[in-house]
Amino acid sequence: MAQLGSDAQHPVEAAKRRVRQNPALLAALLVAAVTIAAVCAIGIWQATGDGVLIEQGTAPVPETDGVQGDVPDADGSGEDGADAVDDQDVAATPSLLVVDVDGAVSNPGVYELAADARVNDAIQAAGGLTSEADAAAINRAALLTDGQKVYVPHVGEEVETTAGAATPASPGAASSDAGPVNINTASVDDLDTLPGVGPSTAQAIVDDRAQNGTFASIEDIMRVSGIGEKKFEKLKGLICV
Repeated sequence: MAQLGSDAQHPVEAAKRRVRQNPALLAALLVAAVTIAAVCAIGIWQATGDGVLIEQGTAPVPETDGVQGDVPDADGSGEDGADAVDDQDVAATPSLLVVDVDGAVSNPGVYELAADARVNDAIQAAGGLTSEADAAAINRAALLTDGQKVYVPHVGEEVETTAGAATPASPGAASSDAGPVNINTASVDDLDTLPGVGPSTAQAIVDDRAQNGTFASIEDIMRVSGIGEKKFEKLKGLICV
């Protein structure tokens, strides 16, 4: 009874006495202490240094000067790596331009082309030139600009050339200030001033007049190759016999 009372009053001393009397219990306690210490050390090592766990399926971000994820830009300042790649992608993406292709092409219309496209690219996008196209009147190697009008004239059609492309001349813009042009007496140069009549068509009028006689009426000019009803509509107010 005296021993039990003493153990109750001094539990720590009683525990020490039991451990000393039982070597197996002492060994078990030592193993448990070593295991707990090892687990704690591993946990501390994983929380600091190279043992940081990253998300599965991702790669660690390269470190520069001890700062993880910083990528120096051209001026030496740090920039987030993902942002730098995005900026490069945007800069490398070519912009587009939109042009209106009209005139002697197979499929006139509005087309979207690369930023470095040329007049010939616009013509090809519109299906190419027709058999009536006057390719010599335009510069097919000229660079395009956004919103540009590309007009391919027909053979004998008078045009105004700007930046490698052409636009149809305004009706009556080339008429003589002296009044209507007499198609029976006008020279090649005089006829060349008429809208839609180029040097070749003007020469054809003079040749027809020499071979077949003078024109009895202004409608007779349509007997000349290259002058149809549409072109005559532009000319009838500017010519006479």
